[in-house]
Amino acid sequence: MSWNNLSGVGKAELRAARAELHWLSQAAALYALAVLPKEEDWSHYALRWDGTLQRMATADGAVAINLTRGTIELESEELDPRGMTLSEVLDWLSAAVGIQGLDQADLPHEMPAHPLGEGGAFALSDGRAMSELYGWYGAAAEILENHGEVHIWTHHFDIATVTYRGEVGRQVLAGLSPGDAEYDEPYFYVTPWPHPEEGDLLGLPSGHWHTKGWIGAVLTRSELDTHRDKKAAAALFVADAIRVSTELVSTKGSVS
Repeated sequence: MSWNNLSGVGKAELRAARAELHWLSQAAALYALAVLPKEEDWSHYALRWDGTLQRMATADGAVAINLTRGTIELESEELDPRGMTLSEVLDWLSAAVGIQGLDQADLPHEMPAHPLGEGGAFALSDGRAMSELYGWYGAAAEILENHGEVHIWTHHFDIATVTYRGEVGRQVLAGLSPGDAEYDEPYFYVTPWPHPEEGDLLGLPSGHWHTKGWIGAVLTRSELDTHRDKKAAAALFVADAIRVSTELVSTKGSVS
């Protein structure tokens, strides 16, 4: 995976591919919710990264989403969902794994509005955009795995790890979002919890503080493009932001 190939696709194309793959990942999440033992932190329905096979898979490895192919992979079967609705995909998966009806209505989170949520069919037609998204998840895993156990959370479709756990719920979360309503491009982030007051924020060597709706250090694809060595710049941002965020949450008052 080359870090230099992580900015060739336009935002609109990346957005469209991201939305479809996000909706496709819900099939794996619903399988995990139905089959795997519940964990207190809900990690049982988070996905795991498998860069070798270019996919994200359930904790038991039984169901995976291949990002570059845009398919659902089982141990001995593969589904190409193009032309199918999510309901049809879930019917196929239910039959293939031998469990009763997986249903979109059972998701414990809301999904961003999209025709796929209203009975639209998967297209997954932009292989170049899907490949870049695969590259971003792989690049993020390469860095984040140095700081903790990595999960892909199917609510926001981000890949993340908890880098610090303190008393009374204090923590620092580091991850990468493939893009969302706030940043229409991939971005690395580090969020301290509880969120500090804006006036308490410390200086960041790179990136910037996001302060609208949530507090976190952010380094966007556009910001990363200004660096010659993108991998080194991303790794340094994550390490510096973790250090600063850990200092913030470990020295402030009680959690409200």
